[in-house]
Amino acid sequence: MNQWIELPIKKYVIVGSYALGTRYAKDIDVVCMEEDIECEWERKDDYSGHFDFNGRRIEVLLADKQFSLQELLSGYSRSCYASCDELYALKRGSIMYQNKFFDKHMGDLHSLKESLTQNDWENVQYRQLVKTHKKSTEERIGKKKTPKLIGRDKDDFFDDLVKKHYVHDHIHYSVAHKEKPMYEYMQTDTTKVECSKDLWNRFSHQEKVWTVDEEATVIALERKIIPIIKGESVEDVNLFNAYKWALMRICTNLTSGWFRDFAIDNYFEILNQWRPNYLEIFDKNIGKYEALVV
Repeated sequence: MNQWIELPIKKYVIVGSYALGTRYAKDIDVVCMEEDIECEWERKDDYSGHFDFNGRRIEVLLADKQFSLQELLSGYSRSCYASCDELYALKRGSIMYQNKFFDKHMGDLHSLKESLTQNDWENVQYRQLVKTHKKSTEERIGKKKTPKLIGRDKDDFFDDLVKKHYVHDHIHYSVAHKEKPMYEYMQTDTTKVECSKDLWNRFSHQEKVWTVDEEATVIALERKIIPIIKGESVEDVNLFNAYKWALMRICTNLTSGWFRDFAIDNYFEILNQWRPNYLEIFDKNIGKYEALVV
């Protein structure tokens, strides 16, 4: 943990990279109430601001309109560092909204996860902080619309701006781990993009990993690799980076709910099981299915 810095704020909790203490932090993130700031500072918006102090930039995270940060502050009678479980809870409650520094945040999230004890996992207050910070983050940046996993017709679900060269389901079949795509094993109505949580819960852990892997592989192929092959994109992306980008999208704004939660909580295990030959697998199998006429 980095050296403590006494700031011109009545009471604050240091969070972020400086509190984590695993690398150099250019900025120091602190949570406080606006009325407790005792120096000149510049407001960014209703939720944050900054000021310079002894050559360091202090990023102020205002708790006034964020109930989760008020919860964090209320647990302390004086200024301090946030604990590891609190840092994890804050990170876990906002990771699905963070894209620009996604790799860094995901790395921090899983590093903090390793430090949690069984008592941390069972702590009701800690779990509540995850939920309230997710809600606070959603209110701060605006709720993003994400595809529902249940209750939508296939035609409606796949009617997006992505140009299709192959039927979406055919790509799934071409890279499936089993006789059919994993998502079909948890469908109750094959005419809809409907996935049953009850059926999902019957999957083994490995089957759940395969399900996310298939989704990431199809997204990588359909949105990155196939457009390059068809000469419609000059983007410089390799198979791994395309897959990693697709997995990031699954963890952020392409899916939601329990499916996204599993992808986030098992991100590196899924990433480590990516198939370097997934384009070869696709090429070998896609001919079994009808290509779209475009």
